[in-house]
Amino acid sequence: MSAHRWFLDRYRDAVWESEDLTADHKAVAESYARHARDPHGNKTATADLSWLTYDRLQTAAGIRRRAKVTKILAELEQHGWLVAVQRVHRRPTIYRLTIPHNGSNDTTDARQGTTVVPPPVPHRHHRSSHHPHHTPPRSTDVGTPPLEDPPSNTSPSSSARPADRRRIADAAGATDAEVNAIIDKITRENAIRRPFSVYLRAIPDTDLRAHLVALRTPTPSQQSAAFELLRHAAPDCIHGTPAGALIRPTTNTALCPLCQRGLPAIPGNQGRPGAPPAG
Repeated sequence: MSAHRWFLDRYRDAVWESEDLTADHKAVAESYARHARDPHGNKTATADLSWLTYDRLQTAAGIRRRAKVTKILAELEQHGWLVAVQRVHRRPTIYRLTIPHNGSNDTTDARQGTTVVPPPVPHRHHRSSHHPHHTPPRSTDVGTPPLEDPPSNTSPSSSARPADRRRIADAAGATDAEVNAIIDKITRENAIRRPFSVYLRAIPDTDLRAHLVALRTPTPSQQSAAFELLRHAAPDCIHGTPAGALIRPTTNTALCPLCQRGLPAIPGNQGRPGAPPAG
């Protein structure tokens, strides 16, 4: 594990690479990851606590029905992606983000139920962490971070909203990794001065599919490198030419001129200097 990599980066990667989570599960988990803080309400390398009101969560994840959000939260808890560390009536539940089946992160104790419940997490602009005797005012939101806070990741794909990722996946038929590549490609090739969500709304589905086709099509250099590997490993053709039956991708013809013409093998050394006479 890299000492320079934030926990949220590893959590996001694990969520989007998971084959057991649906798109809605990933959208909810990503929404919590975007708002994660440490016990002092700050974004740090070890931040793994997150809390959201239902209204904010439904907006961020693009899910309209609260009952569906409640069901998804229960399933994320059941499978170890979220661990509830504080439940207070009429306040958002504080969750600890965890990565299941990965003992290398710092959340193993949380999955085993030995995590000490932290105090109510203050707002990131609140000064209660510097003034221990100050009693913060009661709030029904417990300092929910703003929805548009920038994420910790540096890749453009990591800052895309879950609803945007789902739209790209549905429109182009792309996998999670391909969605990341499409977002990075769009951001790299265009001078985007607006929020990515606003820019994405102006891109038709046909263009998104075209981006995916471009990503899946090997570049000439990649085709050439792959062909060279095949050429060195291929056997001689029936005419004795090394890798002669191999089809050259640039011309769609065999390397051996005789194979191109579909001629049969020449028996023995017939037709070569010193060959014995036929018959």
